[in-house]
Amino acid sequence: MNRYIYTLMAAVALLLGITACNEKLSMFEANQNPPEVTDFSPKNGVAGTEISITGANLQEVDSIKIGGVKTDVKYRINRSLVIAGVTNEVVSGIIEVFTPYGSIKTSESFTMEYVIPELTGYVNKSRPYTVVGLTGENLDIVTGVLFGTKEATVVTQTREEIEVEVPYFKDEAVDIVLNYQYGTEIRQVSTSGTPFSLELAYPSVSDYPRMTSAGSSIEIKGVNLTQVDSVFVGEYKAEITKRATDVLTCQLSAEYEVTGTKKITLYYYDETKLETAEDCQVIVPEVYIWKNITLYGHGSENANLFSGTTGKYYNPCEFADNKEIIHLCATQNSDGMQLAGFSKKLNIHKFKCNGKALEADGLNLRFRKLLETTPAEKAYMDKIKNGTLEKISIEQAKADGLNLTGSTKQVARYKLLDDNYNKTNLEGFDIGGINLLLVYSDVDGKNLVAIGFVELVAVQMESVSDTKGSMTLNFYFQKD
Repeated sequence: MNRYIYTLMAAVALLLGITACNEKLSMFEANQNPPEVTDFSPKNGVAGTEISITGANLQEVDSIKIGGVKTDVKYRINRSLVIAGVTNEVVSGIIEVFTPYGSIKTSESFTMEYVIPELTGYVNKSRPYTVVGLTGENLDIVTGVLFGTKEATVVTQTREEIEVEVPYFKDEAVDIVLNYQYGTEIRQVSTSGTPFSLELAYPSVSDYPRMTSAGSSIEIKGVNLTQVDSVFVGEYKAEITKRATDVLTCQLSAEYEVTGTKKITLYYYDETKLETAEDCQVIVPEVYIWKNITLYGHGSENANLFSGTTGKYYNPCEFADNKEIIHLCATQNSDGMQLAGFSKKLNIHKFKCNGKALEADGLNLRFRKLLETTPAEKAYMDKIKNGTLEKISIEQAKADGLNLTGSTKQVARYKLLDDNYNKTNLEGFDIGGINLLLVYSDVDGKNLVAIGFVELVAVQMESVSDTKGSMTLNFYFQKD
């Protein structure tokens, strides 16, 4: 009896298998047929319209053209329905549907309807480089805004409003012109009412540095300084890093080759020049200056070390090959973060390469907090703060009266929750504070070979136990 049951079950399974195979074959054959289109709707529309195309064999549509222009395939619903999205570039014409197995053209054409942007509201006067709002309808299709012939920078754009930065132009008053897409063309529409005019505010300078160093940051004070396009100090352009009506902060180029006096020139309103009355002496220092370097703690995925001679960052696995030129790293301690040398297990052993702690066999460093109450130290602090530090060397420091043999510390420590310690303790390192860095060639600290200065800019830590924190520093190091 069981034998008959098993035979019956095998026959049923075979029959189902054959049926299933036939169904698969039928589906596969259907996929090979070219597409068919019986209708589409709507027959006309604007950019953004979705067209429902009905027919057969539409499940593998890979592209659609309207009027010969490729448009979006939005949704493949099933074999008999696909949705096309009308883009700005589409023109009126027949619809073509493409699949890997063929294509089909509709017998009727889709009529493209074009909307035109309309500007209904705007201020008719402002200063150059200020942001103004333009209101109206269909502004989302605008591709550019001109004040006369000068193109404005678009800041934000919606259907009802565009915010632009007003450019400078020489004409007394101009129309505002909107460029927009009209099929494959770019067309224009402009204001026909009150033209737009500029309120000119001419910049002037009241104060600026008479001495600075290459690569440093300077402040130029005056009025209407937001109208300034660019600043040159001598032959090199200075980068404007911060703008305000009464002050410009500029970063000087580091490419000056020799110390010399330079004219500060401000350019505004199409290369109109404003020159300072007196020159500025730009010092080319005999010192490596590395601004705003960021050292990440040993627990960070960005954990790094820094060289004062190359100006490069190194990851922990690069330490062994570069230990003679690596001068800085920062690690978390029980109270915050600290800098330390590499010849003792104070910092470096916390860093790991492929899971193995680094050996403490790098440079022997010592630190000393500079104090404003010590004249020689205050003189160096002032030069660093004012950007007038011209040279760092052991001989020059001794000649300047800087004590290089006094009491030093193994670390420069920042305590996250103890500002008083940071400011008053000789191991403390406060924001804006400066430490003398001494580099020795021996473990005992008897053979001084180089010096530098470290200025603390910022510390980022979520808590005192955060091993992923960072210290941002300005580092000044002697050139050989």
